Amino acid sequence: MAIAVILAAYCLSLLLHLIIAELSAGDGSGKQIIELLDRYLFTGKGGKTLTWVLFVLMGLAFLANLAAYIAGGREVFAGLGIGNVAGSILFYALAQAVRGLADRPRLIVPSVATGLGINLAVILVVILLTLAVPGEVTTVATIGWRRHRGAGGRPHPPHLCAVQARPQLTS
Repeated sequence: MAIAVILAAYCLSLLLHLIIAELSAGDGSGKQIIELLDRYLFTGKGGKTLTWVLFVLMGLAFLANLAAYIAGGREVFAGLGIGNVAGSILFYALAQAVRGLADRPRLIVPSVATGLGINLAVILVVILLTLAVPGEVTTVATIGWRRHRGAGGRPHPPHLCAVQARPQLTS
């Protein structure tokens, strides 16, 4: 049952990402998402106002997401021994490489599917490693892994340290 839920979540995520990629690629006219929404969705009275409101909201959401993704990517690269500035630049460069597919639309679907497939594989590895650790289940998986190995055990993989860096709410 759990595998079916994970696969369903992957398929839904893939579908939503492909919809966003399709909107980003546009209708062949070279127009951006906001221009397409203005043309096809926000027509009639109040359409321009809705377009500007959505433009502002999308801009704010983009900046917030970009900052969060770069900060998270920087933490992962820092765990691999790459400095903060270099990690931020490297993560941003990788993200820009994906945006560079706009002129090669046939590569968008396989790129999105591959990226989400990598995410799925990492999630499954974390789940399997978490389930393999005996004892109490912890809120953050890598804490349970470290407790299982004990203080004298090998240090945990540095690229998984970033998972611990995010605050967790517990009840």
